Amino acid sequence: MPLPTEARHFADLNPATAELDSHLLSLQQGNPPVGGGTPTPTRRWSLQALRTWLFGSATPTNRSVPVFNSTTGRLQGTGVYVDASDNLGVGVSDTLGFKMRASGNMLISGRLSISTGAADSIIRATESNDGGDTRILLGNTAGSGSSDETVSVIFNHEAGRQGGKIVSGRAGDYVLNNARNSYLAFFTAASNVDSEWMRITSSGRVLVGTPVDNGAHKMQVAGAISFSPGASVAPVGNGSVVFELTNNTTLTVKARGSDGTVRSATLTLS
Repeated sequence: MPLPTEARHFADLNPATAELDSHLLSLQQGNPPVGGGTPTPTRRWSLQALRTWLFGSATPTNRSVPVFNSTTGRLQGTGVYVDASDNLGVGVSDTLGFKMRASGNMLISGRLSISTGAADSIIRATESNDGGDTRILLGNTAGSGSSDETVSVIFNHEAGRQGGKIVSGRAGDYVLNNARNSYLAFFTAASNVDSEWMRITSSGRVLVGTPVDNGAHKMQVAGAISFSPGASVAPVGNGSVVFELTNNTTLTVKARGSDGTVRSATLTLS
């Protein structure tokens, strides 16, 4: 390989075969200065190689690659870190902000920002998508043929303590399109136990206080309910019904028929 002007040539790599020749890499000089093996560099060095290897002791406790700080112009003792268990991380020695475990699992200590904005939340994911749909996908990719698979967003208010969850579950075996149905279930915690209190079925029925769908009514409530009717209301669409608390002793039920006529009945309260 031709040597660059004033270069320090340590090794070479055969570019035709990508095999190791008698050399491995070269350090080429330039500006501004970055030191390599000297505290007083006068030239910039650039590393040129198809493959770069970092070697340590036979049983290293850690192997760290320092990071160059472009603001201070110095190498810092933080950067890519591999510990004795071959976990790859970014941080300061064993105190890692990001770690990719040898098992393939990822660990992030701190805040994650997947956007152009500041990491002002534990997880921040934003995208400028004018006229489009910005998505976060959670999926259970198990095959079809069963209906016991779920995808959950779980909340905790203390490590190991229940704090509620939102569950998307299968309401069919997903073999055919007409069996690819799902529901959404909402849980809250009481005495450290998550219990389901509301469910939206695949057909849009809302169940409150029960997960059992009677298959007929859009709103199904298990338990007592209360509401506050207005003092003067009118049904808007054909087929709609409203309750009107006219005064302290009069409750009026109004219904708008398919012919557009509003009819009412009054209950006297005592």
